[in-house]
Amino acid sequence: MTVNKEILKDVWSWHLYNDTKGIDFNGFLVKTGKKEWVAIDPATFTDLNHLKKFKVNAVLLTNADHARDAKKFKDFFQCKILVNEKDAPLLEDVKADGTFKNGDVVHGMRVVEVPDNKTPGESAFLWEERKILVVGDAVVGKPMWKLNLLADDKYKDVQKAREGIKVLYNLNYDIMLVGDGEHP
Repeated sequence: MTVNKEILKDVWSWHLYNDTKGIDFNGFLVKTGKKEWVAIDPATFTDLNHLKKFKVNAVLLTNADHARDAKKFKDFFQCKILVNEKDAPLLEDVKADGTFKNGDVVHGMRVVEVPDNKTPGESAFLWEERKILVVGDAVVGKPMWKLNLLADDKYKDVQKAREGIKVLYNLNYDIMLVGDGEHP
């Protein structure tokens, strides 16, 4: 059974270890409004009935490869799936109901596109009100407490990917949540 735990006030997380890739896939539930919850990069969750109380309004994807359990969440919560317009055509097992682009504010979070990353629309979500940044594959938490890029073969040009993540450097956040990686 998947365990969902509150890691910050109104921020819940769960993870699933992927044996093939040797890393945790993390999913997040974030309360961005009085009664508004969003799921970000929903990792596989074994029993969605345990999540009924969250009343998820939308699923936000940081990139096309993080669709994971998005369709299951969409069907269960009757919500929309949103992804960067550049990644929407790359989705394989699910269709986006809407798109966003760099600078848009989606469910209270500003979209920060990370150029030259794994996918053309790799995005991070900056929740300015709470000073929280949620990233997908832009960087990963491996090993624990250290940020890294994915393996070099995941990028068209790894040097450009290193330069691309610099868009995250000067953002105003205190906490970064990673879509992939180890955690305490």
